[in-house]
Formats: sequence, structure tokens, C-alpha cells
Amino acid sequence: MAGRNNRVIVDVLEATANVMAQPNVALHANQNDGVDELYRLGKFQRNNLHTFKGMYDPRGAHIWLQKIEKIFRVMACTDTQKMFFGTHMISEEAKYWWKNTR
Repeated sequence: MAGRNNRVIVDVLEATANVMAQPNVALHANQNDGVDELYRLGKFQRNNLHTFKGMYDPRGAHIWLQKIEKIFRVMACTDTQKMFFGTHMISEEAKYWWKNTR
């Protein structure tokens, strides 16, 4: 089971890294966009999604991914927003994995 959980985490981190690698990926094109993004981040955070810590918990990782994907769909997030908002919701071991992937 540990390998399966690790695979899910690696898949998420690779998808996030691919978005970051795209040319012209910028969250703030001008000051108004920055205000809009802060508003959208606040709206995203109001969903009270727990942070993903990356610990061994295949079922927990799968449930977390389902919840965050549902929020992304409802909010119609761009790939860039998914990357920034999603990485904002990781901590502990997962944060280290992300830092090393980046």
C-alpha cells in the first residue's frame, strides 16, 4: 500500500511541476489580477480543506485529492490556480516532497 500512496503523491507533484514549467505561467499579470487572485484564494480556503501532510495514508490521500479536485471544478480554477492553491494546502512531509520536486 505504501507504494500506491507514494505513486498518488508523485503523480500530484509531477502534475504541479508540469504546470509550473509551462512558459508564461504567472499568477499576477497586473495589480488587479493580484487582488482577484487573493479573493479567489480566500474563497478557496473557505472550503476548510485540511492540509495534506504526505504521511502514509493511502485512503486519506485519495479522499484529499477527491475533495480538492471537487473544489477546483466548482471554482473553475485554471491549471495555474490549481498549482498555487493546491501547494498552499500541503504541509510537513508533502511540503518537503514539493520543495524537492520544484
